[in-house]
Amino acid sequence: MNIRHRGGAEAWPIGRESRSGYTLRLMKIVVANRKSDEHDAVHLTPDQALYAHSRLSIIKSAYLNGHFQQVQTPGVDHLPDDHAHHLSSCGAKVWSIVDETASPKRLQFVVLESQHPDGYGMINLSPEEALHIEERLTQITLAFLHENYWGGEDADSQ
Repeated sequence: MNIRHRGGAEAWPIGRESRSGYTLRLMKIVVANRKSDEHDAVHLTPDQALYAHSRLSIIKSAYLNGHFQQVQTPGVDHLPDDHAHHLSSCGAKVWSIVDETASPKRLQFVVLESQHPDGYGMINLSPEEALHIEERLTQITLAFLHENYWGGEDADSQ
């Protein structure tokens, strides 16, 4: 897969055809970041991708859409108490690194961490890359999440 976006971050779905052959089931989402000679990737289950999308949306609204003065603690109160040291219950974690000395506070980068059955991964995303990944996760969610389950529309069940 060619990873060529602003800054080098990209997300893409990995699917498998259903038994009927009519639908594509989402197996995982790969989020990768290529900077200079490094190539970091995180594998996300569908549940982890929903969690990451939610957290990126909060970070986007807090820091990247000009709403930083209205959002004092972007979702921190809603995270589990051990979020600072452990992954969430779904096995993923997304948090922002903010320049506290700037006025207003400025997002420096976003960290995405996951413990997937394919292995552990962690990547750093610039603010522009975080916006792009949030947009890609939105597209992937709309493409694969239908009728409250992952796997798209199932013609056999209609």
